[in-house]
Parts: sequence; C-alpha cells; structure tokens
Amino acid sequence: ENIIPLLGIWLKGNTLHVSNEIGQQILHANLPPHSLDYDKEITLNVVVDGWLLSNILIDTGVEVNVLTLDAWVQMGRPPLQPSSNVLFMANQTKATPIGVLKDASITIQGAKFTGDFEVLALAESDSFPALLGHPWCYANNVDLWFNKGYISFENKEERVIIPLTDGKSHALC
Repeated sequence: ENIIPLLGIWLKGNTLHVSNEIGQQILHANLPPHSLDYDKEITLNVVVDGWLLSNILIDTGVEVNVLTLDAWVQMGRPPLQPSSNVLFMANQTKATPIGVLKDASITIQGAKFTGDFEVLALAESDSFPALLGHPWCYANNVDLWFNKGYISFENKEERVIIPLTDGKSHALC
C-alpha cells in the first residue's frame, strides 16, 4: 500500500484542498461557512473498544483522557489498571480515578487510534461520556483550525479532516 505524505492543506473560499508531495490534489471538500459558533464544545462520535460513544469532548487543555463511570459501565466494565493520579477538576476539587482503561482502541471515521482513559465518577456525566485531552491530541497531531472551520488529526497511516459545525456532533464513526 502506498502512503503519500501530504504537502499542502489550504482553504479557498469554503473549499478545503489537500495535495500530496508531487502536487496532485488528493482531497477537495466543501466546508461550512466561517460564521461558526465556537462557544460550543467540540464533540465527536467515537467508537471506544467497540462501543459507540456520542459527543466525546475534545479538550486540548486537559492533561488526561477521561471516560465517565457511566460510559465504562455501559461498555461492560472492561478491566482497569490502578491509577496513580489525583486529578484537579475545573472547579479545583480533587477527583480520584477509579482506574485506567489502558490502550483502548479508538475509531473515528474509520481511522484507528489508541489511548488510555482515566475512569471518573462525574456528576455531569450525562452531558458527555468521555473526553480526549492533551495526551491524545499531542500523540495524534491534532490541529484545530477555528478560522478555517475544521479539526484534523492523524495516525501513522492516514489523516482525518472533519468540518466543524454549529455545536452538533461533528463526526460519524
């Protein structure tokens, strides 16, 4: 299988163009208008260890990936490893993880990734089942292009580019 490295990504109007190293256009996609509401959370629909989780948050400012206790139970309580972390929440309260779901498989629009999730009992877990934080974003070269209207990330084999929309879930699995 040939893997062609990307040479360029640029936006002309509302159209995203991607070219490879020899200048061939390999992607041409229409994006939503730039009048997007970025006060909304960035969410994706993601498959984690075979379970579809809707509205996973992407938050580059969080130092761990989080899976809520409710989501972990719905996933059938997969085995956890002990966690040595004590987390400080946004309101400065301490939270002790129940454990760590190690090397979980993460699938977004067919692209495969892995990540560790700290499992937490959160009062607001009905609003999101999981959160992909800084470790996942860093490991997968996440780029948030608010002014261009898309998020992109990559594994060793492919790059995923998803248009940002008006606060609804942005990706299907």
